[in-house]
Amino acid sequence: MRRRRLLGALSASLAATSGCLTRIDTPSLQGEDSRPPLAREDFVSEDGTTQREVVMPSVSLLPVSTAADAVADEARVAPTPESGTGNVTNATAGNESTTTAGNESTPTTVDPPVPARDRDFGKRGLYVTDDFWRYRTHVHRYAVDEVTTTVFPTEPATDAPVKVVVAASAYPRGGLVDIASSGPVRPESSAARVTVPMDLSAAPEGVPLQYAAAVVPETVDPSDAGREDLYALMETDPFVVTDGHVERTPGAKQFQAASGPAFEREPVEGGYVQTLRGRTNGREWAVSYLAFESAYAAATRRSRGRRRAEYVSFELLEGAANEIAEFLYEAAENNGFTGEFERIQFALSFVQRLPYVPDDVSTGYDDYTKFIMETLTSLKGDCEDTSILFASILESEPFNYDAVLLEPPGHMGVGLLMRSEFDGFAYIHDGRQYYYVETTTEGWGIGQVPDQYRDSKATIYDV
Repeated sequence: MRRRRLLGALSASLAATSGCLTRIDTPSLQGEDSRPPLAREDFVSEDGTTQREVVMPSVSLLPVSTAADAVADEARVAPTPESGTGNVTNATAGNESTTTAGNESTPTTVDPPVPARDRDFGKRGLYVTDDFWRYRTHVHRYAVDEVTTTVFPTEPATDAPVKVVVAASAYPRGGLVDIASSGPVRPESSAARVTVPMDLSAAPEGVPLQYAAAVVPETVDPSDAGREDLYALMETDPFVVTDGHVERTPGAKQFQAASGPAFEREPVEGGYVQTLRGRTNGREWAVSYLAFESAYAAATRRSRGRRRAEYVSFELLEGAANEIAEFLYEAAENNGFTGEFERIQFALSFVQRLPYVPDDVSTGYDDYTKFIMETLTSLKGDCEDTSILFASILESEPFNYDAVLLEPPGHMGVGLLMRSEFDGFAYIHDGRQYYYVETTTEGWGIGQVPDQYRDSKATIYDV
């Protein structure tokens, strides 16, 4: 399985015009003066186009139980620096952590979340107050000159020193504006507040920005960090710099809180916490994940001038296909589906569980083909959207199946080349049997085809 770089944006970025990787060395942390900001010309060309892009994950698999269920878990309760009680560790970039001693015998708790997201907690900036982030390592406050994170002892679950790496970029997932790392942090019995100085003076005026913060081992170079090195990751909502301070970008959230028989959605800072529930082979399952909002926003901005098979090719080469395939492969195991064919059935059930919504209803266009993060975040799609999603998943590691898109009259499905003898409805293509897969309705298994398409010819697209 190829090693997936999750933090390439934090010290190495993709040159959009040349396709080459350009290394940006993390500056020294001996003092703030020794860390000059990136110049505007380093990431924006003369015509204002971005030259380096952020490479970030699109989804994060979560336990089925969410943070709200962890209130009774005292090991995850963070002390608040403002309260003056308990042990509160404060770490600033370039300095060793210091601890303010309190009454060690007195239990400490986090203050209740504040309804007003931008309430002044004592320092200027935007605060994260979602219940979801309350018991997870997260960005606590962000401003033009610094980002403060709360690092829990359980995230990372390690005794080794870690560091917090913060990147500022144009939203969504655009040019890199600034990057910095903290000194070594070792959260022990209490949460650590880690502040990383930032400089947004090189940011284009009026352009929405976002921060991304990650916790990695202290010895790891962020440019070479893989999934196994990542302890925690969070993105902020988009913001703009106005008169020396940051303000949230109005209307950034594309989706509101919603729930139904199959799913739940909760908007949080940086994305959406989503849970999809279903049944496979008589067993119920649930999958919870954090869909990063910037991944959805970036997908909506991509060109639609391509054939549908090219959507799959794009996702395999440059998109989120491999990441989502790994995410569903792990989710299958978490729900007890460990056999090879069981995992495929689970992935199919997951895709079929997404509500079917025609393009003119979901987008307002008569024909609008979605990239897979659009389908996964919006929790809806039509036949071509779910077929592109399922084909992208099965073509990717760790599934590695040969798939094609099938287009009978007025419809679209997937053809899957099975690795062993199989009984079912199949189309012959290049001398091989591709078994029909219906992705829009629950209950259809591999090799089962609706009657209206059984006697129809289908156009077959290699992906």
